[in-house]
Amino acid sequence: MADIFYICQSFLVNNMQRYIILVVAILVSEITFSQGKKFLLPNNATKETLSNGFSYVIMPNEQPKGRVELCLCLRVGSFQEQKGEEGIAHFLEHLAFSGSKHYPKNSVLKFWESLGAKYGENINAYTTDDRTVYSVSLSNVNTEQVAKTIHILSDWLYYMDITTQAVEKERKIITQEIASYKPYKDLNPIMVGYDKQLMRFPIGTKVQIAKVTPKKLRSFYEKWYTPQNASLIVIGNIAPQATEKAIKEHFGMLGQRGEEVGNLKPISFPNKKMFSIEKEKGKRTKLSLLYPIEYVSTPFIDEYRKEIELPKVVLEILNNRFRAHKEDIRISQYWYLRRTSFLEIEMTSDDIEQTLKKTFAIIEGVKTSLTEEEVGKALEKVTTAIEKIPTERTSEDWVLSFIDNFVFRERFISQYRDKERLIKELREDYQLHHWQHICKNVLNLKDPIILYTPADNKEYTYEDFKHIISDGIAHPDTTVPTFKEEEKTISVVIPEVLTKEISFHPKDIKNETFFKEIGIHRIELTNGATIYLKPTENDEKLNVTLFFKGGYSLLPSKEFKQYEDILQYVHLGGIESLKGEAYEELLYHNNLTFIVGTEGYQHLAMATAPVNKSKELCNLIYQKLRYPERAYKAFEEVKADEIQSLSSKKNDKKADPLKEMAFKLEAIKGATYPLTELNKTTDDIQKMNLDTLYSYYQKHFLSSDELLCVVTGSFEIDKLKKELVGTLSHLKRQEGASVKKTIQKPFFQTLEVTQNKRTSFNIVYKDSYQKNLKGILSIKLLRELLRKEVIAEIREKKGWVYTPYVELEYYSEPTPTFVLIVSGETDEKHFNDVEKSVIGIINNLVKEKKINQNALTDFKYSFAVNKKEYLSDENAYNWRNYLMDCFKNDVSLEELSFYEKILESIDLLNK
Repeated sequence: MADIFYICQSFLVNNMQRYIILVVAILVSEITFSQGKKFLLPNNATKETLSNGFSYVIMPNEQPKGRVELCLCLRVGSFQEQKGEEGIAHFLEHLAFSGSKHYPKNSVLKFWESLGAKYGENINAYTTDDRTVYSVSLSNVNTEQVAKTIHILSDWLYYMDITTQAVEKERKIITQEIASYKPYKDLNPIMVGYDKQLMRFPIGTKVQIAKVTPKKLRSFYEKWYTPQNASLIVIGNIAPQATEKAIKEHFGMLGQRGEEVGNLKPISFPNKKMFSIEKEKGKRTKLSLLYPIEYVSTPFIDEYRKEIELPKVVLEILNNRFRAHKEDIRISQYWYLRRTSFLEIEMTSDDIEQTLKKTFAIIEGVKTSLTEEEVGKALEKVTTAIEKIPTERTSEDWVLSFIDNFVFRERFISQYRDKERLIKELREDYQLHHWQHICKNVLNLKDPIILYTPADNKEYTYEDFKHIISDGIAHPDTTVPTFKEEEKTISVVIPEVLTKEISFHPKDIKNETFFKEIGIHRIELTNGATIYLKPTENDEKLNVTLFFKGGYSLLPSKEFKQYEDILQYVHLGGIESLKGEAYEELLYHNNLTFIVGTEGYQHLAMATAPVNKSKELCNLIYQKLRYPERAYKAFEEVKADEIQSLSSKKNDKKADPLKEMAFKLEAIKGATYPLTELNKTTDDIQKMNLDTLYSYYQKHFLSSDELLCVVTGSFEIDKLKKELVGTLSHLKRQEGASVKKTIQKPFFQTLEVTQNKRTSFNIVYKDSYQKNLKGILSIKLLRELLRKEVIAEIREKKGWVYTPYVELEYYSEPTPTFVLIVSGETDEKHFNDVEKSVIGIINNLVKEKKINQNALTDFKYSFAVNKKEYLSDENAYNWRNYLMDCFKNDVSLEELSFYEKILESIDLLNK
């Protein structure tokens, strides 16, 4: 491909074993070879192509541990469909799950679900204009199970069952999918050059799907589902040699057939004015100018640098110029579709003529005058972005990169050496005059596609905009930005109150236990508080979460709205010994954080710091809890803002029925504390007094009784134990709120909204559960069984709902209550049948105890597998959330230590 930045000719002269390389450079001086250096594959990755054209990628990877990702990708999508075949590529994707030669009917799903995978979560497929992708994510599987999955995917590629029965079943499901379809991308006709194949969606229309026959499907399948159009990607916890052997055994024996998909072509734009006026309410005019560019997919570093990275530097230079002029203008380049990207200039203005003229005056100025400083600043940002490209990624992320690698026939940056070379060449190979030429080439902008959203009645024509652009070009603005010297990192001195030694007294500890199975230290204090220390690997951030009993239930009912945001008001500032901005500077420059939050029956404080600042963090926690700054000025400003917000609120005369249904659903679930649903009035705000709130906070919100402290990070256990015990032992027991306990009786309620003969619904079942590990696991297993039954009945068998969702929510206070919600969308005529079926399924599971024990066994296995993966010693975030959820439900560490045994004991035959 001819380079747009320079023309280069090189030749080699061999004389007496001496090589002379002559380079003639016109615009940019650079050595190139007929074959440039390619991007390296990721570490441990193997990429090969078999004799039949089938390619594969194998890559061992331990992020996350125990997981393996398998993906069959085809360069086949809706773009291969001819007239009368619309929707067939997507239809075939559905049929794969209906069976194949060696794996009939739903045997594949049964196999994968027995390994802990779930259809729609770990088992997925999708079709676009340029690809069809089948993927499965498995955890803790052996070599034989991986090999069987590889065999399944080879069967789908070559031996798919396309029976009349399967076609009719999927036709119903796809018809429902079309009815509920929400477009996922902007297919403005002018942005795809009015290409009819790209203006439509891969799914097809109801009319088109009604005309699909088994014969048409087989014809398309045998033509395009061929080894030379497919690739298998296997990344994760695998045995490479055994995996490669299975691939060669199952895919290598497949013969070539049909046609090979050629290289993707860029969108072809007609030679005419491309202009679109969008009608949208707004106070300011919006304008977008789009310049189509062929997206260069290349395996060569040199070409990638010139086609991808050099333009980024130019756009950054230009954006800096826009910012210097304080204009609401942005220029960017992004991939859009197939092999087409757009350079886009966006602007929003009250005076669009002046802004557009200014835009092109600035662009023209960049083309004629640059400074070393602004090029350096732009290079710094672009090279920093390259430096941040990860060379270690999750298996799922690697798979996504290799999918694009296969479809676009391009490589990607995955190795430090490639990043280093790319950055070095960007920084060293170009002088200022080279950048000037590069800017002229990149910014040689002609005949844009124009998307225009007027804010008033004044409308412009395409020619009007062209004239304004020409006027701007005729008056170049060469003003260059000035860059203030960036502030050097300031080391803020930590005050003595945060650096003082923390007194530790062993007598403050009531009991101490180490749970080896889960690696958690429990320290019970004499004042009623409990500390849980969970060391996590490779985590230099110390995270401390304090979980107090009380929350909104501690507040007075009569004046509730005055006290509702008490924690936020009390903690508006810093601490008594370090206030306002000085406190914020301290946190920022020492990587410390402290935040608070309130729930119905609990309130929380969360704080973080580098592990080596544990003492400072513990002192900060104590000072923030006991001696927060009374920020009177900030408090009055917040009150004024709240009053202003109340006065500006307007009632929506045309309420959205779906939003109203969502509000009703929240009320039924009982997820929120009842008094928070009341409206706050101006009188409530005016009566708020910071001193009153402060006193109430000190009296009620710092009780050590049942206080839980969960800590994660790569910390030294003995040191942190002493610091936390010394900190929390100073808290005292306080009188808590009395929570009225009731019994949640089981009941059903259905919410539905019908629009355009389509009914959106939420079928709700509410019941009580036991606050212990067995109780929580039981309702989670119930959710999985319900999901399986609902999908089998109203999607697979009846075809009434394309995507039925089954959610579970549960609340431990004031009464342990769980809520099952089955939601979706169906034709109005099917709604009553859907409701009847769902309620019947729930009654069979809950009342009649008709439990599929085989399915229950599979779900138990998946729970055990997923727990090991979710709660790895490297995932501090998951551990914190999991432990807090357990403690809300009175789940002890003793129970967690016997998780697998408790899980295995559940049969769901008893309440």
